[in-house]
Amino acid sequence: MTPAAVVDLVNDELAGIGARQVELDQVDQWLTADNPMDTYRRAHTAPNTEKGRLGELSVTPILELIVAEVAQQMIVGRISVPGDDTAASRLRRPWDANGMPSKQYALWHAGLAYGQSHMLVLPDRALRPHGQRGVASLLPFSPRQLFVKWGDPLEDEYPLWAIRLIGDVNEWTGLRVYDEQAVHYLTRDTTTGGLTYVEYREHGMGVCPVVTFSNDLDLEARSRGEVEKFRGVAGRLEKTTLDRLMAQHYNSWKVRYATGMEEPLDSQDAAEQRQKLAHNDILVGGAGVQFGTLPETSLDGLLKAAEADRDTLAAVSQTPVWALNGGQLVNLSAEALLEARSMQRQKVAQKQRSNGVGVARVLRLAAHAEGREDDAGRFDITVGWEDTESRALSATADGLFKLGQLGIPPELLVEMIPGLSSERVADWKAHLGSGSEAGRLVDVLERQIYGQNAGGQGSYRATP
Repeated sequence: MTPAAVVDLVNDELAGIGARQVELDQVDQWLTADNPMDTYRRAHTAPNTEKGRLGELSVTPILELIVAEVAQQMIVGRISVPGDDTAASRLRRPWDANGMPSKQYALWHAGLAYGQSHMLVLPDRALRPHGQRGVASLLPFSPRQLFVKWGDPLEDEYPLWAIRLIGDVNEWTGLRVYDEQAVHYLTRDTTTGGLTYVEYREHGMGVCPVVTFSNDLDLEARSRGEVEKFRGVAGRLEKTTLDRLMAQHYNSWKVRYATGMEEPLDSQDAAEQRQKLAHNDILVGGAGVQFGTLPETSLDGLLKAAEADRDTLAAVSQTPVWALNGGQLVNLSAEALLEARSMQRQKVAQKQRSNGVGVARVLRLAAHAEGREDDAGRFDITVGWEDTESRALSATADGLFKLGQLGIPPELLVEMIPGLSSERVADWKAHLGSGSEAGRLVDVLERQIYGQNAGGQGSYRATP
């Protein structure tokens, strides 16, 4: 695109970007203590310092917990290519070199919360014009920072173009436009809002170098985030919490009353009457005088309502209810725990399947950026995800040993051990390659479990 065409494109899109920014800012508020429910309360209640403080106390970023609960279980593990471990290692190199093992949580968190997140893939020379082509640059972005335009979002693999805001998302001072040929740099006058075209740098990718990760992409190209889907139920829970705090603050004690008594003449008279009453005195009255108490407001109904709202939120979001109630578990067997987490495991597996395609696309695009066209054409990449379930390694070793007894090669069983890095798997497979007996796998596992002297007296290993 020419400089004038780039400026015209940005000006045409700024209104839509601003509207989208407002929507995403509301989602962002639900993830923090600056909850929209508190804004709603302030707009619909009379100014009151006490009520304002109670409203602040009632805000609970429960949707942040629901998003984080899933994002923490999405950890890219082994990258594999059938029959070619060397190619798999080359494909993974940009992922590790760009620190994605530690950055990926933010990538999945943004995709789950907002409905989409993006990965920008560029050759190293595109960021450093005088440098040599090296490892591709992978930059993850929130949809609040990077906006994309699609021709056909269901069929196209890459967008038409992308606009990246530079600086604070609400007070940005510049932007970059990415198309099929180049990166265009623009600055913005914060006073007038005018745009100035600065320069462009060719990236040579041949496509807009952005890979989009969608949370729940449907057949109409809509991808809603977890916040948008569940903020109605979360809002009910916030409202119930506020009602409980109001009742607890204003009506949680008995009110004593007396009728038919003469009121004190003045404040001095009232003070003298209070001084006359000792701890063991009995207050008596004349004819028509009655004493009594008004009961406090019971909080049982509000507490049960909060439990109902919490359980509903847990059900519709496929989140284990104990993750929302402070981890209260009572006498549950291992089988019961596994069953209780089954719905969330299905949810996490679905997210992993859909995002695994995006990870493979990022790796192929990075290979293209590095000039490795053979790797860029590998459409048989398999993305493995780390098993985050809590299991005893001894139980895993026992299960794998039994599978080995069925004749499954140890080299394949090694890949099933949870928590092993790709490098550790490669080392173990090389070690196992020096022999074919299945017992070698058990030796390795026993050393991990019982120490370097495993296999001798006291070991559980059975002789085939």
